[in-house]
Amino acid sequence: MTKFPPKSILNKEPIIRTNISFPKSLHKQVKQCALDEETTINALVLKAVKKSLISSNETSLKTQKVCL
Repeated sequence: MTKFPPKSILNKEPIIRTNISFPKSLHKQVKQCALDEETTINALVLKAVKKSLISSNETSLKTQKVCL
């Protein structure tokens, strides 16, 4: 049984809901990955976005531009 949103996220700050449109094939891959990791699609996508932003910030800092 999946929980939405994860309690650990709720305790930190208010949640803003957003919709993301995925091609069906990508949604299937994300769903399978979430099942394999025993997590929710929401938690998996949130983790990926955070990783992407951190990576983007590290790259931007090297060129003196800051994301966010």
